[in-house]
Amino acid sequence: MLAFSGRNPVIRFSIYGLPVCANAAPVRRTCKVRPHSKIVSFQKHKPATNTPPGIARLIIHLSISDTGTMSTLPPNWLTEGMIDLEYKQYVLLAYLQHVRRCFDEQKLYPQLSDLVFHYQNLQTIKANKKLIYENFPRKVSRADFEKLQLTYERLVQDDALMAELEQIMEFAMPKLRATLNEGKDIHEYVEGNMEISPVGLTSLRTEEGFLFLYETFTNDTSVYHYQTSLFESASEKFRGVHTRHLETVRKSIHVTFENLKVEVSRRHQVMANPATYLVASKIACPLDETLLPIAKRLLIRHISTAA
Repeated sequence: MLAFSGRNPVIRFSIYGLPVCANAAPVRRTCKVRPHSKIVSFQKHKPATNTPPGIARLIIHLSISDTGTMSTLPPNWLTEGMIDLEYKQYVLLAYLQHVRRCFDEQKLYPQLSDLVFHYQNLQTIKANKKLIYENFPRKVSRADFEKLQLTYERLVQDDALMAELEQIMEFAMPKLRATLNEGKDIHEYVEGNMEISPVGLTSLRTEEGFLFLYETFTNDTSVYHYQTSLFESASEKFRGVHTRHLETVRKSIHVTFENLKVEVSRRHQVMANPATYLVASKIACPLDETLLPIAKRLLIRHISTAA
């Protein structure tokens, strides 16, 4: 049994052990694990078919280490490792607990983009179950050294295993969706308190220039050099942006952003009248994890709309 409750849950797991004699009741031990614990190994064994009545139905060996937190979820977490509902519940809930802790601190990235990836990945797999087989590891079944060829066989051939995966996905998708919606709400709130505008004369060359990120509550302006790039897939095009931090300037009533644009251009020896955009934030949020990623999205949207 795995039980989670609230933002800082106590994780409980039960270990069912074999009794001394066949007529005795199964031994059940419930242990508590601190929320910051990290799973090291989790093994689940079923007793032999000839086990007498009264013996434990399930034996679980769980090894815990307090050396770190489950801050990331592997891309193939669904199919790698042991395929077990309780184990996957532990992995997912421990990860989501870390994500919610970041959201409580208004740290959105990279957690929000990771959630989108994992949720969309499960949606795709659920819509096309053949992808589950493709995600499973394979082992070498035969080697033909004369032709230098390897023949592989898939490790999954069990209907019960597929049913277990269905249960895992049914459990995981609502949890991921709920946490994803929390992150989206925070994102919308922060973005609603940020404004973007060009600084000085608008340059005809907008794929490269300066980005000023102004935090009104501290009067600090982080200056970035930005450069956009275009990615193209079979069906659509995507625009990305790379930023490089140049300096941080304390804004005063005697210094305008137009003056700052001239000074930054002179110090960093760029072309005349570089494209420069100001993103002003009215609220306090972590710079690298929230303000900068949202500012980059605003910049891409503004440039794409103006193009």
